[in-house]
Amino acid sequence: MKLFSKKHHLCYLHSMIMLSVLLITDLLLYPKNSYGNQEFFNNINEPNLIIGDENWIDLSNIYNSKKIQKNAQAVGYLKIYSKKRRCNAFLISRDIIMTNYHCIPDAETAKNTVFFPDFLQGTQRYDYLYTQPYLCEELLLSYKPLDITLLRCSGEPGASHAIALLEKPTQAPQAGERIYIIHQNCNTLEYSDCAATKKFSPGIIVEPKYLALEEDRFNIFYNADTLQGSSGAPVFSAKTHKVIALHHKGHRGYENNATNCLNCGESNSGIPMGIIIDFLRYYYPSLYNEIYP
Repeated sequence: MKLFSKKHHLCYLHSMIMLSVLLITDLLLYPKNSYGNQEFFNNINEPNLIIGDENWIDLSNIYNSKKIQKNAQAVGYLKIYSKKRRCNAFLISRDIIMTNYHCIPDAETAKNTVFFPDFLQGTQRYDYLYTQPYLCEELLLSYKPLDITLLRCSGEPGASHAIALLEKPTQAPQAGERIYIIHQNCNTLEYSDCAATKKFSPGIIVEPKYLALEEDRFNIFYNADTLQGSSGAPVFSAKTHKVIALHHKGHRGYENNATNCLNCGESNSGIPMGIIIDFLRYYYPSLYNEIYP
């Protein structure tokens, strides 16, 4: 019995050739030069500045929380070759990743996008090229009001990596609840060629001091550290270890706007996963059923 058609083999072969060309080009141009337990969460002090005071940890140092380590497998470095930029993304099924609309707004931008879920350690900017790549260029959904994009990947990365579980909340997260973000980033403000390895950013839900935009009123706000490039990362509940929000931007606040502290902020925010789940269920039921079979 033939499991795959000739057309399927040709499409897969084309994807692998394109991916190889992208990676070889990058390699030629850029040659290689006791956290996680509940006690740790309980001892976190609220940072005064969510970006100014760096409060993230390399995932390689998270050794005593299997749930955090498992969630980290779902998160990856997203290289958007069409725009020569990077974001974050995370697996929500065997072959679907979620990221931000402002990272990938359309099918043209999605072309040749590659997902690297295994970039855990490195010292140079392009060290991610030495990890397993997955071509994720099929646009399934992009929706600006929720800043969400879904892409389908070749090779089913979710078969060998963890799939992030999305929270179906019965009520909105409350101020003071513990959360964490897993994201690929590094402090480019200190060293522009740093390696955007996998990071663990702890924090809590906070109340915003003010809303610059009316559209932000439905966001979840938190003080976990991020920087540019963290867009598209998942925000996890420290209690359930499920995704409660899609991280998408930071808020400087009046005090920081009056200073020259470009990397300082009042809070970060994400789109609540409950809103995203309802949106998928009502407007994209086939995608919803793939995520919740």
